[in-house]
Amino acid sequence: MSRELFTTLIPPRVWERVQQCRRVVIAAHRELHRLPFERLVTAVEGGKPVYWLDAGPPISYVPSGSALHWLRKRGANASDNATAID
Repeated sequence: MSRELFTTLIPPRVWERVQQCRRVVIAAHRELHRLPFERLVTAVEGGKPVYWLDAGPPISYVPSGSALHWLRKRGANASDNATAID
């Protein structure tokens, strides 16, 4: 089921692009907030599952797209010795 869910959420063409990223930021909607994307099965090799955790870039979670926008804006305006969430 996890492989089917993965391909539904992240189609193969999108996964190709995601794998090239340094980090993925996920702003999940509703029930997807409970889903650990790192545990999704990205492939099956030799009968064994390959998880995002092992095959994909690191994931960061934000509560919403608005929160991500705010954090990026704040980070762009921060001084060199401050963090985006100071």
